Amino acid sequence: MLPTLDDPLSHHQSAIAGERYAGIMAGAAGYQLFLLPGEADALPWQDALDWAAARGACLPTRSELALLHANLRHAFPDAWYWSSEEDAILPRMAWSHDFDNGTQYNYRKTYAGRACAVRRVELPLSAAAPVPLRHGERYAGLILGTDGAPDYHLLLQPDECELDYQSWQAASSWAASLGHSLPGRREQTLLYATLKDAFRPNWHWSGEPGDIEDEAWCKDFDTGVSYQTAREFDCYARCVRRVPA
Repeated sequence: MLPTLDDPLSHHQSAIAGERYAGIMAGAAGYQLFLLPGEADALPWQDALDWAAARGACLPTRSELALLHANLRHAFPDAWYWSSEEDAILPRMAWSHDFDNGTQYNYRKTYAGRACAVRRVELPLSAAAPVPLRHGERYAGLILGTDGAPDYHLLLQPDECELDYQSWQAASSWAASLGHSLPGRREQTLLYATLKDAFRPNWHWSGEPGDIEDEAWCKDFDTGVSYQTAREFDCYARCVRRVPA
């Protein structure tokens, strides 16, 4: 049984010294996630599980690693970390998350990887979606500010608000015509963490231009990888709405 936190925004009340608040894992059984201080390096998967358990914690799931990437990216090097999840088809493999580009790979359990530990605090059902939702919206969670405090809530627009295979400019104009916008890169990582099943396992445009004038950022909602590609290419697109925390 997880400990319970009644107010989803009172994260400092539940944080233990040295921990970092990572945000909300949205859903019917929603909970808040906390990153413990310290990490392990060069451990095979089973040793990583044991290391986290010895701290009274656990390795994060794949979704939790994506949430950590969205809200605590600055706390991690550009490296991959073990998740707690085995490969469902290949039992010799376990899943990982790359904090460089967001890709989730399956590696042999004997490989040496980094590990972090997390703690979960349950939310009451009444707090699973802390803001009122409009028809068809889905609650994606919190985006944190630079001080680690909640900045705003992210809401995914209804399934019918999806654009098939259009250029970046067309997708941006379509979102604006609906009074919304495309999600940013951090927001896409949060959506991958909490609402991955709401997306086609394919490329989706972000609202962020690339470093080169004719490129923009997109994310693959299958593998999790984000990268820049030509704006003229065709991708899917979804809209989001933001509510201040």
